Amino acid sequence: MVDKMDNSFLSQIAPLYSSNMLESKQILDGEISRIYSYRDGGRTLILRAVQGDLKLFRRTLAEADFVLYLINHGVSASKPIPSKNGKLAEHVITDIGQFVVAVFEKAEGQVASLDKWNPNLWEKIGVEMGRMHRLTKNYKPPSEEVRRPHWYQADIMDPDNLIPKNQSYLREKAQIIIQTLQKLPQDKDSYGLIHSDLNRGNLFLKDKKITIFDFEDCEYHWFVNDIAIALYFAVEDSFNGSDIKSYVLDFLKSLLKGYNSENRLDPVWFEHIALFHQLRELLTLLYFYRDTKKPNEDQVALSNRCRINLENDRPFLPYNFAHLIRTSKNIY
Repeated sequence: MVDKMDNSFLSQIAPLYSSNMLESKQILDGEISRIYSYRDGGRTLILRAVQGDLKLFRRTLAEADFVLYLINHGVSASKPIPSKNGKLAEHVITDIGQFVVAVFEKAEGQVASLDKWNPNLWEKIGVEMGRMHRLTKNYKPPSEEVRRPHWYQADIMDPDNLIPKNQSYLREKAQIIIQTLQKLPQDKDSYGLIHSDLNRGNLFLKDKKITIFDFEDCEYHWFVNDIAIALYFAVEDSFNGSDIKSYVLDFLKSLLKGYNSENRLDPVWFEHIALFHQLRELLTLLYFYRDTKKPNEDQVALSNRCRINLENDRPFLPYNFAHLIRTSKNIY
């Protein structure tokens, strides 16, 4: 159950959705985000409330519209639930500030345990990822105002203001990464609206079926970035063996087998996976500088690793992925 402060907060939102919202269980109480779960109509719903203005409201509408489009075309994702006003998001002025509210069906199942994190699951992730990339080629946002940002328009992409002034080399390196990315070609077969954070924590597994959720970071980006991110977190979050090269090959082989059943990406893009891993580490640092007020040891260690890697041009994984994939049997 929620405390008195939460009950007061929820009472200002519940009229837009359901009185059952007042019986919510809080999942997350962050500095700017609050997430709750509650039962309504025989199903479990997830309420996400984020401090934000009309800009965030329009982006959240765009997020939910994209997710609904994907679901209607066969992607297994957590379904957005409209308010009583028929809106996929609401902008609410509460006693403690402006919030953008969105409600989604809770995905069935749970986060895959490491014993279920295997090639069969990786292939399923590849299928859903490839299907999303194929579908995004024909997706049209509701309007010019209600649309997701391009990667360089994201609020977090602000290294000049977020990286401390005394870290001049890191600030310079951030600009090099951004400028290098901006020179890459963009076309409908390589660039579109992607999930941008597809990892083990953002999907649930039940009876061999996966459901993807948390499209909060979806943005216009290169398709290969979704592949690079999935690999990055597969190693960062889930590798617990001794032969990392074999793990990387097995993961890519299974992921791409599923991916290729739905969409085909020119293999030339695999030459850029290391660059997109650099972008991932840069983003990790930018979030650290922006959001972490009292970092713990793990957060400090991660930020230091990312900073050292970037400053020394040290890749997250020391492989030429295009060569690795090209010369490996049954991988592409």
